[in-house]
Amino acid sequence: MKKILTLVLTLVMGLTLLTGCDPVADELETFVNDNMGTVAANTQAMKDEVAKWETYETEAEMIAGIKDIIIPKVTASIELIDKAELKTDEVKTLRDKCKKALETYKAGFEDILSALESGDADAATAAMQKISDANTYLEEYNAELEKLAEEKEIDRK
Repeated sequence: MKKILTLVLTLVMGLTLLTGCDPVADELETFVNDNMGTVAANTQAMKDEVAKWETYETEAEMIAGIKDIIIPKVTASIELIDKAELKTDEVKTLRDKCKKALETYKAGFEDILSALESGDADAATAAMQKISDANTYLEEYNAELEKLAEEKEIDRK
């Protein structure tokens, strides 16, 4: 009788622990803390490079910054979040919002590069609109991230 009672108690405790698990919260925490730290660092490197543009004396310096820093950083970020193996729809949707922002940044900076190389002012204006759109997409991603993290009581590192 003691063995049966111990077995039943163990099963009840095990089921209680299992029902307390939240796969979305677990996946979100892993995604944010393991994957997005590198993406955030890459994004900061991009911002730092763009901030230097006002001090550059030639377009060649801007072109080098786009080729050597911005495009490689954004490409690495896209590749990193593409590798994240996600199972929950909520975190997949969040990842897709971030990816949309990054892909739009990449397209915008590639267009700026092309405009600088060709001297096309109209193309540069259109490229800047893409960068503006990417900023909007990134703000939307951050708002959704904050909302879901708060909902799931996730501490972001």
